[in-house]
Amino acid sequence: GCSTKPAFDNVLLISIDTLSRQSLRAFNPQAVQLPSLDHLASESIRFANAHSAASWTLPAHVSLFTGLYPDRHGTTHKDNQLLPGIPTLALAMQEAGFETVAFTDQGYVHRKFGLGKGFDRYDDWVADDNSGASSRGLVVPRDGKPHDTRGQDMFDRGIAYLNSREPGDSKPGDRGFFLFLHTYAVHDYYRAHSWTADLVPQASGRDLDYLSECVADVNRCTEDDWDLLESLYQAELLYLDEWLGQLMAVMRERQLLESTLIIFVSDHGEGFDLARGRINHAGRLHEDLVRVPIMIRGPGIEAREERSFMSLVDIMPTVLDLCSLTAPENIDGVTIAGRLMNEPESPSSASRTLYAMEHTYWWDKGKLQTASTPRQRAMSLAVIS
Repeated sequence: GCSTKPAFDNVLLISIDTLSRQSLRAFNPQAVQLPSLDHLASESIRFANAHSAASWTLPAHVSLFTGLYPDRHGTTHKDNQLLPGIPTLALAMQEAGFETVAFTDQGYVHRKFGLGKGFDRYDDWVADDNSGASSRGLVVPRDGKPHDTRGQDMFDRGIAYLNSREPGDSKPGDRGFFLFLHTYAVHDYYRAHSWTADLVPQASGRDLDYLSECVADVNRCTEDDWDLLESLYQAELLYLDEWLGQLMAVMRERQLLESTLIIFVSDHGEGFDLARGRINHAGRLHEDLVRVPIMIRGPGIEAREERSFMSLVDIMPTVLDLCSLTAPENIDGVTIAGRLMNEPESPSSASRTLYAMEHTYWWDKGKLQTASTPRQRAMSLAVIS
């Protein structure tokens, strides 16, 4: 466990893909009430000026795990993977004696990109090469039958993992856990899942397959279609909130809340500004995408809003600092452990410049375009100061 500064035994890192900060009341008072998320926010330090390093899943998550901006970690295209020599948060936690476990929704968080490095178990529904069927890479005890639903499944697997551990106080010598949970539940709102379509009256009884084309082409869909998409996004949030509540209930039942550092992040937001052509994500670095919700809850951390700037690249060095582990030299992120503990910080870190980068996607005449091969140089750069 991590015994200095705050004393905690475990780290839970939750990444909600495509979660807009505007959809959470902690950052936008006009947002819809989401009981579980609102409650977590009320117990957390909430970073009002937190930023991602990219506006799509792969480079943002690699920045989260390496403390490096995309131009330095290089995992910026579907044909790239993390270079073997680059240290990761999971690797450092594994070396420090934590049980490192991940449950992801695959896609750009698939092990083939190198994100599984340092995890004892990296469960991403690895496809079976022979049959093409989805088989379990690493089986975890679980309640009930498997669910073929994103989001629900990730939380279900996380809950099953927590329930498989011994309850109550840890004994000397027990390994703490570093648990990473990632879901595309909100990301896939345009698929109009059964559980969301039921909540949206204008979605019922319609063939909504065309909606997946809307998000890649500004001109493809009407304002009404985008109103429907936004309603489906909100419905996904309600569904997500219910499952987060179940996860937190299990954390409470198993007496883990007072011994676990909980880090809640999003890799990027989502655009619903049809008038300015700011839809979807990737290919642009506007504030609606790169300013993200980050909340941290744990022993010794006072719940409050924190306005100084931070980035996803700061998560790795911060967790390592809290565990008295040394972060790799020359990474882009800085530790914000002092800020979590309300200690004064140096003026230089308070006023630093942050960056976000795009190497692969761009918009042309309202359509999302993709580079067919990896590029060395960023096509766009956001300087945030």
